[in-house]
Amino acid sequence: MRMSETVANRPFVHYPQERWFASEGDGKWPAAMRNPELPAFYNPEGEIGAGVLVYW
Repeated sequence: MRMSETVANRPFVHYPQERWFASEGDGKWPAAMRNPELPAFYNPEGEIGAGVLVYW
């Protein structure tokens, strides 16, 4: 899904340090987020799929 033109053209859309990742569609976290530290801290039980990390 793409961000609407209305939202995309606002003066403030996101912080410059934010990183966006494409969904792989399999429920796994994107490869760039699969380092040992992030899942260990945010998802220690392995119950949080990629789908809940995204807000449309």
